[in-house]
Amino acid sequence: MHWEATLNSVIDAFNLYFEMISADTDVLKQEVYKLRYQVYCLETGFEDAKQYPLGLEFDEYDPYAKHYLIRHRRTGEYAATTRMILANPSRLNAEFPLERYFQIDDYSVLGKLNRNHLFEASRLCVSKTFKQRKSELTLL
Repeated sequence: MHWEATLNSVIDAFNLYFEMISADTDVLKQEVYKLRYQVYCLETGFEDAKQYPLGLEFDEYDPYAKHYLIRHRRTGEYAATTRMILANPSRLNAEFPLERYFQIDDYSVLGKLNRNHLFEASRLCVSKTFKQRKSELTLL
C-alpha cells in the first residue's frame, strides 16, 4: 500500500506547515474576501478591481457558501481560500455558477438529484507568495 504512505506523508507535510480554518465569522470572511481581491483582481486580473472599491471580492453566491482559509502556521499569513456554495434554501432551483456560466451537456443528470445535497466548490485561490517553486526563496 505504497500510495497510502505517500498520501499520509503529503497530508502530514501539509499539516506541518498549514492549517485549514473554517471562515465562520464576519472577521474571517473579510479575510477571505481580501485574499480573493488580492488574487483575482490584483495578481491575475481575472476580476476588475474597480468593481470592488473596498478591496473585497465577493459575489451573490457568498451568503450561501461555507468559506475556508488555509493559514501558514509559522507566519500566520493566509495562503489560500476556497468556498463551497450550498443550495439556496429559499430558491432551490437557483443555478450554481457552473450552471449559469458553462454549457452542461446533460441536464437530465442534475434534474434527478436533490439540490439540497448539492454544492459547488469554487473561488479556490492561492496567494502568489505561496506559489513558489523549489528553486525560489520560500516562506516554508
